[in-house]
Amino acid sequence: LRCLWHQVNKLPVTASCRSGGQEEQECYCFQIFMDKQEDLVIPDVQQLVEHSFLSSNLKLVEIPSCFIIQMPRFGKEYKMFSKIIPSLELDITDLLLDSPRECCLCGDVATLECS
Repeated sequence: LRCLWHQVNKLPVTASCRSGGQEEQECYCFQIFMDKQEDLVIPDVQQLVEHSFLSSNLKLVEIPSCFIIQMPRFGKEYKMFSKIIPSLELDITDLLLDSPRECCLCGDVATLECS
């Protein structure tokens, strides 16, 4: 896909991610990777994106101009989830690298972030 979008269509990169202390990586789409979780029977897209970013220690460097997401699915026989509820909107506030977050205890701007 990268070759098609970048070299053939000359499209600009739509998103940039950073994992831990590593350097920025540009991407056109994001594939959701995750372990099977028994408590997620019929998840929505918001839950899958948040869990995937959290487990991969990923953050978006800036708000993407376009965010294409590939849902988890393995082969024709096995699907990780029988259904995934689509989300009409995606809240990426907590996925942004330098975005101020609200403290869950007092409601002020947080100075530390825990997973």
